[in-house]
Amino acid sequence: MASTIQVHVKHNKTLYKDISINLSQPSQVFKAQLFTLTGVPVDRQKVIIKGKPLADDVLMSTVKLKPNMTLMLMGSSEAIPEAPAVETIFVEDLPEEEQLGALMGNRFSAGLANLGNTCYMNSTLQCLRVVEPLRTLLESYGADSEAPTPDSSHRLTLATKNVMAEITRKTSKPVSPYMFLNVLREAFPTFAQQQNGIYSQQDAEECWTQLLYTLRTRLGEPMVDLFGIDTKTELVCEGAPDEKEVYNTTNYVMKCNITIDVNHLHEGLKLALKEDREKRSTTLGTDAMFTGTAKLTKLPKYLTVQMMRFNTKRNNDGEFVKQKILRSVSFPMVLDVFDMCDAAYQEEMKDARDSLREMEEVKAGLHGGEAAAAAAAAASGDAMEVEKPTPSRVTGQYELVAVLTHKGRSSDAGHYVGWVREEEQQQKDAAASAEQNAAKRSKKGDDGVPGWVKFDDDTVSAVTSDEVLRLHGGGDWHMGYLFLYRAKLG
Repeated sequence: MASTIQVHVKHNKTLYKDISINLSQPSQVFKAQLFTLTGVPVDRQKVIIKGKPLADDVLMSTVKLKPNMTLMLMGSSEAIPEAPAVETIFVEDLPEEEQLGALMGNRFSAGLANLGNTCYMNSTLQCLRVVEPLRTLLESYGADSEAPTPDSSHRLTLATKNVMAEITRKTSKPVSPYMFLNVLREAFPTFAQQQNGIYSQQDAEECWTQLLYTLRTRLGEPMVDLFGIDTKTELVCEGAPDEKEVYNTTNYVMKCNITIDVNHLHEGLKLALKEDREKRSTTLGTDAMFTGTAKLTKLPKYLTVQMMRFNTKRNNDGEFVKQKILRSVSFPMVLDVFDMCDAAYQEEMKDARDSLREMEEVKAGLHGGEAAAAAAAAASGDAMEVEKPTPSRVTGQYELVAVLTHKGRSSDAGHYVGWVREEEQQQKDAAASAEQNAAKRSKKGDDGVPGWVKFDDDTVSAVTSDEVLRLHGGGDWHMGYLFLYRAKLG
């Protein structure tokens, strides 16, 4: 029996010809294909085959299809009326898999099913899910948002919106991201590479970066505010110090180089900002070495850091192959990049840093300055209730909220996992789950702060901060590859 079959699909007045269907895949994959063609979301599709609707979760091999037959697609890509903002939901009305979680306090977000070497994608989505402002941007993006023609970037943004909404739900049932995967492979065919008929493992950093750049094209400047890193580099010619080149760049990932001298993330970040480049010198009239250091001139609300774990090396056959650097490089829960910023930007952040320090002193009970005066006024009964503005300025300080790890010796193999810090309202539930294994951990000398969750595809479990800090490398265990830090605002 043939593994694929070609059919035609009619939607409204348009006939889509020669659509290839993989008969070994479930109907959700076919519906995801239709989404990429028509822009009609899967949950609005009704596919009619010989007068009967195509059911969900059925293998296409069980559907009576004939080559070149025409199927009918019903459904609109336009936004449907929204439900009321606040709706009372009773436990008995929840799906069965969510009822237990509601009754027992299981507040973990949904895991993602591995659809065949898709852990790179799953871990990327779980880590980016923690960015609440990103989810807010996606929620406001509609099926007809500035998209006269439904190109791949528009469809990938819609697919991201849908999958983020699904995995944010608190449920014990994993999500199968067929639609997102299909659209991702359409937008970036490299993620559809196969070996011997099996989809290949891909680099999670490439998935992360390509997704951010795609969302930037659709969600606009707010994405730059969330993730954009501006740098200013000044290169000086070694043979002619008066000859300089200054240029500005915006990136979405900050690199951490790894050498024999790098033991900590901060050291690797500073090393990566140094630049040596050989280029034509107009003064010397020949090629010369230009050296310099990049300085940060604008910081984002969420800072992505990549450990440069993989490099390319020529093997004995003269071929270039990727190899993994296993060296242990520690990383902090709180990262400060103030010393990597240029002088003008440092001056700009001073007030915000002072404000942050005062807030932290108040939180720690170390009242001083205005806080002490306010406390004294409150004690004397002269206090006036003053509403303080919400902190909104970056300070150069960041707190760790997600880690994407890789286990294995090659970027083209191995396994990726997402480790996510849950929001404060969910930390109590994460802590309760973590305490179930407290006795076992104590024998290993393991403690630390609960509130972290490990997303190993569809397996979700609570972990502590100490377990996260052990992801520094140095062996074949999970080691940090991508880190997501959230700005501490002042």
